[in-house]
Amino acid sequence: MSIATRKELTRQPRRRFTADEVSAMVEAGILGDDENVELIEGELLEMSPSSAHHIKVVALLSRLLITQTDRWVLIQSPVQLDRESEPEPDVTILREGVALDNDIKPQGSDVSLIIEVMKSSGRRDRLAKLPLYARFGVPEVWLCDLDNKLVEVHRQPAGDRYQASTSHSDPEAELSPTELPTLKLKVMALLGDASVLK
Repeated sequence: MSIATRKELTRQPRRRFTADEVSAMVEAGILGDDENVELIEGELLEMSPSSAHHIKVVALLSRLLITQTDRWVLIQSPVQLDRESEPEPDVTILREGVALDNDIKPQGSDVSLIIEVMKSSGRRDRLAKLPLYARFGVPEVWLCDLDNKLVEVHRQPAGDRYQASTSHSDPEAELSPTELPTLKLKVMALLGDASVLK
């Protein structure tokens, strides 16, 4: 019997996890609360370290959103889409009337808007997470592309895709979520320009 080569080993089927198993690993101390991972289609994926720019944008958005809406605004918290997918979007705004439960994490049907801030995570956000959000009916996703200085707005989920997608690069342009038309955020704020606070 020959020893498997590294290439052959990487072809082996990977062990898939469920959200319950990941929670049990956290409870048992196998995964620490500080470990930066998220569950995507049964795989535990390490999240990219946050740059200073990324941290600033998420902090700015949390400050703006919490003062502009009476909805629950979750920051880098898990959303359980199914047994094998529990992504942790940078910002999640829950639908009107949805309450947080002590024992149940928010589900895809509870979500009104997801905002992902992309610096080094762009490939995963576009190719893995965006189709997942569409599949589970998240009505709207904004991708804040810090490198290219634009915000992508994705609406009308159908299957693994969003049927309506637009890009916005004018810093002064105001964006409003479909389910929260009174909430208005400038593109410059979504890209981290704190002058909007003045």
